[in-house]
Amino acid sequence: MHVALEPEYALFYNRRRGLLYDNRYQPCSQAPSRGRVTFHTLLEGSLSTSNGLEVTGPALVCMSHDVFEGASGSRPETFRAHGEPHVSLTLHIDRDWVVGDHEAAPHLVTLSAEVERAAREYTALAEGHGDTSAFERASSTLIAAFVRDGLLQQRPRVPRTAAQYGERIWNGLSVYVTQLDASPTLGMLSDLINISPRTADRLMKQLTETYGLPAEGFRDMIRRWRLKLATLLLSGRDLTVRVVAQRVGYRNAEALANALAAEGLLAPSRYRQLWDEPYRNEKR
Repeated sequence: MHVALEPEYALFYNRRRGLLYDNRYQPCSQAPSRGRVTFHTLLEGSLSTSNGLEVTGPALVCMSHDVFEGASGSRPETFRAHGEPHVSLTLHIDRDWVVGDHEAAPHLVTLSAEVERAAREYTALAEGHGDTSAFERASSTLIAAFVRDGLLQQRPRVPRTAAQYGERIWNGLSVYVTQLDASPTLGMLSDLINISPRTADRLMKQLTETYGLPAEGFRDMIRRWRLKLATLLLSGRDLTVRVVAQRVGYRNAEALANALAAEGLLAPSRYRQLWDEPYRNEKR
């Protein structure tokens, strides 16, 4: 997984094997919507949507960000992503960049050879751990391809000085993306980047405002990250519930089960069973 943030958009690269993502059973943000649009570039693997779309990559699927992630505690019923491997690059971008009206439901958009090539170049860079300047060039190339395809309009870039609010806090947060077993707290984060908890809280607000992230606060964000990773790992065939719990920072399997229940999610053992269940648009 690789995450890149800009004030106007965010890019998420994912490569998964043996794991099933079904966002009907994922934790959702408790914060209000930021009203973005999502372009999901599926390079390898398949996805099934709750409105009847069946897609095998390469393909480009568009939907509102609310449908993709949910907002204000409203869990979406959008899609199941699978395949061996499943490789995707997802662009969340401010709605006023998008040309035309895109309905909330997932729908196919023509994937041009130029956009696919730019997406594959970006994913190759993510797998090779390129430097910051290389990612900036690759993301600019991808956005330019979307513009030439008539999906986005050309917009002036935000001056770099205006984008620096919250970067210090993101540098600390990014450490915890791969260390959720440490159960990070705001105090740990403030110690890591050598600032006070009050300043860390202020910088968190600057980060969410500048980069269009859900303004849910550090504690809620970390809880959502941990549970999102847990639900993904629980769909695998190899890890026990106890091991998954430990990897995402819970004391034991019971603590993880209680955390999932508190979010209105499935019991840990149910996630592995989703592989064998047909995808239908139905309420739990």
